[in-house]
Amino acid sequence: MAGQIIFKVLPDFKITLVYYRGTIDVQLLKNHLVKMTASENYNPEFNAVTDFGNCDFNITNQELAAVADHIKQASGVLGKRQHAFISREPKQQVLSSLFSMLMGSVPVGFNVVESKREAFEFVGVKPKHQKLVRDEFKSLAKQS
Repeated sequence: MAGQIIFKVLPDFKITLVYYRGTIDVQLLKNHLVKMTASENYNPEFNAVTDFGNCDFNITNQELAAVADHIKQASGVLGKRQHAFISREPKQQVLSSLFSMLMGSVPVGFNVVESKREAFEFVGVKPKHQKLVRDEFKSLAKQS
Protein backbone atom coordinates (compact mmCIF):
# COMPACT_ATOMS: atom_id res chain seq x y z
CA MET A 1 0.00 0.00 0.00
CA ALA A 2 1.27 3.44 -0.88
CA GLY A 3 2.31 5.43 2.14
CA GLN A 4 0.33 8.29 3.54
CA ILE A 5 0.90 10.68 6.43
CA ILE A 6 -2.15 12.64 7.51
CA PHE A 7 -2.19 15.33 10.17
CA LYS A 8 -4.65 17.59 11.90
CA VAL A 9 -3.98 20.52 14.18
CA LEU A 10 -6.48 21.04 16.99
CA PRO A 11 -5.86 24.68 18.00
CA ASP A 12 -8.42 24.61 20.84
CA PHE A 13 -6.42 21.81 22.51
CA LYS A 14 -3.00 23.04 21.35
CA ILE A 15 -2.15 19.65 19.87
CA THR A 16 -1.12 18.24 16.49
CA LEU A 17 -2.21 14.71 15.58
CA VAL A 18 -0.32 12.72 12.94
CA TYR A 19 -1.34 9.34 11.50
CA TYR A 20 0.88 7.11 9.32
CA ARG A 21 -0.20 4.22 7.09
CA GLY A 22 1.25 2.18 4.28
CA THR A 23 4.91 2.19 3.28
CA ILE A 24 6.73 5.27 4.52
CA ASP A 25 9.93 6.34 2.79
CA VAL A 26 12.21 9.30 3.38
CA GLN A 27 10.73 11.43 0.58
CA LEU A 28 7.19 10.99 1.90
CA LEU A 29 8.41 11.94 5.37
CA LYS A 30 10.14 15.10 4.07
CA ASN A 31 7.06 16.08 2.01
CA HIS A 32 4.87 15.65 5.08
CA LEU A 33 7.11 17.91 7.18
CA VAL A 34 6.96 20.65 4.53
CA LYS A 35 3.19 20.39 4.22
CA MET A 36 2.54 20.27 7.96
CA THR A 37 4.79 23.20 8.88
CA ALA A 38 3.26 25.28 6.08
CA SER A 39 -0.25 24.71 7.44
CA GLU A 40 -1.77 27.93 8.78
CA ASN A 41 -2.79 26.18 12.02
CA TYR A 42 0.61 24.58 12.68
CA ASN A 43 2.30 25.84 15.81
CA PRO A 44 5.68 24.39 16.87
CA GLU A 45 4.72 24.99 20.52
CA PHE A 46 1.70 22.64 20.33
CA ASN A 47 2.20 19.17 21.78
CA ALA A 48 1.98 16.33 19.28
CA VAL A 49 0.92 12.71 19.08
CA THR A 50 2.09 10.58 16.16
CA ASP A 51 0.33 7.25 15.62
CA PHE A 52 2.32 4.91 13.39
CA GLY A 53 -0.89 2.91 12.96
CA ASN A 54 -0.57 0.53 10.07
CA CYS A 55 2.69 1.65 8.52
CA ASP A 56 5.89 0.01 7.44
CA PHE A 57 9.05 2.10 7.37
CA ASN A 58 11.31 1.80 4.36
CA ILE A 59 13.95 4.17 5.77
CA THR A 60 17.59 3.50 6.55
CA ASN A 61 19.26 4.74 9.71
CA GLN A 62 21.30 7.16 7.59
CA GLU A 63 18.15 8.57 5.98
CA LEU A 64 16.56 8.97 9.41
CA ALA A 65 19.66 10.81 10.65
CA ALA A 66 19.43 13.15 7.63
CA VAL A 67 15.75 13.87 8.42
CA ALA A 68 16.64 14.61 12.06
CA ASP A 69 19.39 17.00 10.92
CA HIS A 70 16.99 18.69 8.51
CA ILE A 71 14.41 19.20 11.26
CA LYS A 72 17.00 20.63 13.66
CA GLN A 73 18.16 23.15 11.03
CA ALA A 74 14.74 24.15 9.67
CA SER A 75 13.12 27.22 11.13
CA GLY A 76 9.60 27.06 12.54
CA VAL A 77 9.56 23.29 13.06
CA LEU A 78 10.69 22.88 16.65
CA GLY A 79 9.25 24.50 19.73
CA LYS A 80 9.07 23.71 23.42
CA ARG A 81 6.59 20.84 23.53
CA GLN A 82 5.97 17.17 24.26
CA HIS A 83 5.72 14.64 21.41
CA ALA A 84 4.50 11.07 21.87
CA PHE A 85 5.06 8.35 19.26
CA ILE A 86 2.58 5.45 19.38
CA SER A 87 4.28 2.33 18.05
CA ARG A 88 2.83 -1.14 17.62
CA GLU A 89 5.59 -2.97 15.77
CA PRO A 90 9.17 -3.54 16.91
CA LYS A 91 10.61 -1.69 13.88
CA GLN A 92 8.36 1.31 14.60
CA GLN A 93 9.60 1.35 18.18
CA VAL A 94 13.25 1.09 17.16
CA LEU A 95 12.98 3.89 14.60
CA SER A 96 11.04 6.11 17.03
CA SER A 97 13.66 5.61 19.71
CA LEU A 98 16.52 6.18 17.26
CA PHE A 99 14.88 9.36 15.98
CA SER A 100 14.48 10.64 19.53
CA MET A 101 18.17 10.04 20.20
CA LEU A 102 19.25 11.59 16.90
CA MET A 103 17.36 14.76 17.72
CA GLY A 104 19.70 15.34 20.66
CA SER A 105 19.20 18.45 22.76
CA VAL A 106 16.16 20.12 21.24
CA PRO A 107 13.30 21.71 23.18
CA VAL A 108 11.01 18.76 22.41
CA GLY A 109 10.45 15.99 24.93
CA PHE A 110 9.93 12.67 23.12
CA ASN A 111 8.32 9.51 24.43
CA VAL A 112 7.65 6.21 22.65
CA VAL A 113 4.45 4.60 23.95
CA GLU A 114 2.16 1.72 23.05
CA SER A 115 -1.28 3.27 23.44
CA LYS A 116 -3.24 6.44 22.84
CA ARG A 117 -4.00 6.61 26.56
CA GLU A 118 -0.27 6.73 27.38
CA ALA A 119 0.32 9.28 24.61
CA PHE A 120 -2.51 11.53 25.79
CA GLU A 121 -1.23 11.42 29.37
CA PHE A 122 2.31 12.30 28.22
CA VAL A 123 1.23 15.33 26.17
CA GLY A 124 -1.33 16.52 28.72
CA VAL A 125 -4.68 15.84 27.05
CA LYS A 126 -7.21 16.23 29.83
CA PRO A 127 -9.32 13.13 30.55
CA LYS A 128 -12.52 14.99 29.61
CA HIS A 129 -11.07 15.69 26.12
CA GLN A 130 -9.55 12.28 25.39
CA LYS A 131 -12.63 10.87 23.65
CA LEU A 132 -12.79 13.84 21.30
CA VAL A 133 -9.08 13.56 20.46
CA ARG A 134 -9.42 9.79 20.02
CA ASP A 135 -12.35 10.39 17.62
CA GLU A 136 -10.17 12.81 15.62
CA PHE A 137 -7.58 10.05 15.24
CA LYS A 138 -10.30 7.68 14.01
CA SER A 139 -11.27 10.31 11.45
CA LEU A 140 -7.66 10.60 10.26
CA ALA A 141 -7.39 6.81 9.93
CA LYS A 142 -10.47 6.77 7.65
CA GLN A 143 -9.19 9.50 5.28
CA SER A 144 -7.76 8.45 1.96
